Parts: sequence; structure tokens; C-alpha cells
Amino acid sequence: MIPTYLASLNDAQRLDMQGLLQMVQTIFPNQQPTFFDGKNKEGKVVTNPSIGFGSYLHRYADGREAQMYKLGLSANAKGFSLYLLDLPDREILKEKFEHRVGKAKVTGYCIQFKKLLDLDQQVLKEIIEFGLN
Repeated sequence: MIPTYLASLNDAQRLDMQGLLQMVQTIFPNQQPTFFDGKNKEGKVVTNPSIGFGSYLHRYADGREAQMYKLGLSANAKGFSLYLLDLPDREILKEKFEHRVGKAKVTGYCIQFKKLLDLDQQVLKEIIEFGLN
């Protein structure tokens, strides 16, 4: 699934996504990536496909629980989204990294950027470590 997803990306996005994957796997060599195709149980597309690392038990507002990845990588029409889902609150990502990460938009659980070179690579490594520890 992951090779098919990577092959579906344009050349620039594929290279950046491969760089991101390599960075995660260099920092956490024992983390195996998982793939989410972006479809719900009915097969309807609800989000962009993503590659995830790590795992935690996510509790939904309605009481349901499901295993989710802690760190996710997704390409989209504007560039990329880096998701950090197992955070204690919606402000910590912005507080710790917004002014240091580089040319990116930082929200509660997501860092959006156009290309890998827009990010400070050392800060990106810190973000990956933060998201998977």
C-alpha cells in the first residue's frame, strides 16, 4: 500500500515524502509505518491518505475507542501535513514549535508546509521525537 501511495504522488512530493519517511525511520528505526487510505468503513473518502507511526488508544467524544497513529504524514494539494495526535492539549505544538519550525502553519495537532526544505531540519527532528515519545 505505501509503495502504491508513494507512486501516486508527483515527483517533488514523492521525494519529500521519502525524505520524511527516512527521517522518521532514522530516528526510530524500530517503528514500522502503517497506511491509512483515507476511507471510512463504508468506503467513502473522508481524508487524504496518510502514513502513520506509533500507536495510541484514541477516545472519541461519543465514547468509541480506536487505535490511531501518533505521528502521521500526508500529502495534499497544498503540500504536506504532519499530524501529531497523542498530545496532551491543543496548544503545546504551537507553543513548542510554531516560531522555530520554519515556513509552516502550526495548528493544534498539525504542521502544514509546502515542501520539506521549508522546515528547519533540526526542529523537524525534535518534532518527530516529541510526537513519538
